[in-house]
Amino acid sequence: MPGFFAYVAVVASLAASVHATLYPNRPVANTVYQAGEEATITWIDDGSRPHLNEMPKLQLDLYGPDDKMLHTLEKELDPTSKRCGVMLSREFLGNGQSSSGYYLRFHAPKPPVDIYTARFTITTGAAAQSQPGGPPYNNAAAFNATSNASAAGSNAMISPVMPAGGPVPPNSSAVAPPQNIAMAPTTAPAAPAPAAGTLTSATVVPHATMGTAGLGVANAASGLLKFAGELDMEAIKFRLVFILWPALMGITLAL
Repeated sequence: MPGFFAYVAVVASLAASVHATLYPNRPVANTVYQAGEEATITWIDDGSRPHLNEMPKLQLDLYGPDDKMLHTLEKELDPTSKRCGVMLSREFLGNGQSSSGYYLRFHAPKPPVDIYTARFTITTGAAAQSQPGGPPYNNAAAFNATSNASAAGSNAMISPVMPAGGPVPPNSSAVAPPQNIAMAPTTAPAAPAPAAGTLTSATVVPHATMGTAGLGVANAASGLLKFAGELDMEAIKFRLVFILWPALMGITLAL
């Protein structure tokens, strides 16, 4: 019986961990930023806890199409600001005039969670435009959120914005890591970016993995949570608190 209670506690904690309080809504999949100019990054509070005002200062990193970190854009980012302006240098393009596949990572040290934006394009073209904000955040679809940029409205020119806030997108070749699983920090390397096509915005990845064996277990748990995430999470919580827990207490008292 104690083992069963422990199992229920683990499932409940994993179910709660699928929510990401910070949801990036810019950049989205079709965003184009112009090199050498300030790029606007925005995000919202998705309504789950911890809320933005309960989160620590964040680090904002830029990753290239090859999934290598290019530069740390912000080290003390205030999550409550909900936006920031960052400068994307022409050096990030190498010798090209335009390149897609860039993404941002919001890193929270405690708890150790990485939140990724959708992939976007950086260009030197004078007519670079970006699509404003993505769709509202949907807790029940955290694993397969899709930003339909064409329905978001007409394009708007990017204008400079004073610094304030930024997350990371899907990967084109790397194996997808476990997603939305709360795991304690280990000495293993940081989790890679998610696989291409899985998400277009707001991918949440644990800060560290646990080797090949641990990754397999985590991926299995991720599959279970993905199925659970497609259900009504609020209904699951309701059943856990008001149905399963009283039943377990009754069984315990009977024993």
